[in-house]
Amino acid sequence: MKTIVKATEITVKELADLQRTLKIYLDEAFQSNARWGTLHKQGYLQSVIEGRATSAITIARISDLRSAVEDEYNKQHEDYIILTELLAQGFEYITIDGNNRSRALLAYIENEFPLKEKIYDSGEIGFKATKDNKYYNDLNPELKEYINNIKLNIHIVKQSDREGLSKLFASINEGIALNDQEKRNAIFSRMGSAVRECVNDNMQGFEKMYVKNQLNRRFPDEFVVTVSNFVAHGLININKVVRDDAYGDNTPEYRNFNRTKKIIKQICDLVSKYGNGGLKVGGKFKSNVIDLALLLRYMNTNKIVINDDKAFYNWFAESQAARIADPTILWDNAKKDHYGNLVVDEEGNPVKVATDMRAWIGIQKNLQRNYLVIREEKLVQSLADCPTGVVTFRDTERSFNPQLRRQLWIRQNGRCALTDVEIPFIDVFDGKKTHVDHEEPWSKGGSTVESNAQLTLASANLKKSDKIEEELPSFDEV
Repeated sequence: MKTIVKATEITVKELADLQRTLKIYLDEAFQSNARWGTLHKQGYLQSVIEGRATSAITIARISDLRSAVEDEYNKQHEDYIILTELLAQGFEYITIDGNNRSRALLAYIENEFPLKEKIYDSGEIGFKATKDNKYYNDLNPELKEYINNIKLNIHIVKQSDREGLSKLFASINEGIALNDQEKRNAIFSRMGSAVRECVNDNMQGFEKMYVKNQLNRRFPDEFVVTVSNFVAHGLININKVVRDDAYGDNTPEYRNFNRTKKIIKQICDLVSKYGNGGLKVGGKFKSNVIDLALLLRYMNTNKIVINDDKAFYNWFAESQAARIADPTILWDNAKKDHYGNLVVDEEGNPVKVATDMRAWIGIQKNLQRNYLVIREEKLVQSLADCPTGVVTFRDTERSFNPQLRRQLWIRQNGRCALTDVEIPFIDVFDGKKTHVDHEEPWSKGGSTVESNAQLTLASANLKKSDKIEEELPSFDEV
């Protein structure tokens, strides 16, 4: 759809009244809640009074947008439905650019901050702001009337759809270096709204994780999107393309967003209660918070419940510190042939493709799938050393105690009771890969008690079951 914009003027008072009566909808796809400090507000107000505020404020008239969408598409179109909801809530406009400026004008008229104490000269009127007249309520009637009637440039979007508004925002900010997440945020979509709502709901935690500038540049939003990528797709290469593709009205990330919200809330609740120290181990905050998210994703998927959140948070910090300090090489980029076999030199040493030998601290550096697999495996394995009672392992096997899988894995030195094959701890709670079995078969009188339990690979246990069935007499022989 073609975007049509009308350039016109609006007075300071008219714009303030629209803000005051809540007629302008703040869509955070384009704008954030006003975050200017007093100095920024004073500087902008000075430029307005002196006639130097030439940049246009851009808003879109909702009723015009809806009519255009109906004409171009139909009343069942997603844009039409969203715009109808906004009108029903009493909004008349959507702010596209200039929210901080608009809010600053309203804040001054409502006496929330003063002018700088200096001489103001617009060419039409001049006055000196002092301690006695720097607040709006203290101005004489003539000055109030002058400020109220200052005309501002305003652009009103008369025709567009969501995609057009996003492109308009990008065009307005073309000279500003927007980061990837800010560009992503401007995509008018249900996923974008869900991410922003999630961040706002957990702002208490995020404010302890990120500095103000990072909050303003939507660092928390990108973290939420990254977690949603893990939740929706598992361990894949996470990059700009994957994050961009998450934005839409029916993406896998959006459909699974409730699971993402749970992880984000868990992390932010921990930080809100106990501070950000647990995530600053080794000076690797960005990597540590990703690791915590990976671990919680696995725990939630496998119904591993945190009983003592403080003890869990402390344990995570301690175990993470140990991993960071461990020089053990976890990834070695060795050359392999077409069959997956190591290529060795004349002395039998693996041939390296490149110098890529990484311990944990190196594994943390990026979000490639091969590294993420190692990270999750080591994180999950560490659960075996989590103090007793801190978490609850809920076994899918109803016939045995829920804590038993972990206990059996430790007792059996991490090996299958039937084959002596190593069982990675990451598979302990996966009912498709491992079984809790009766050592003495139940069919032969074995009791469902801990002493008669063993952890096995699922494949080995199924073979055992088949063999037992073969040994039992058939119905005809009875």
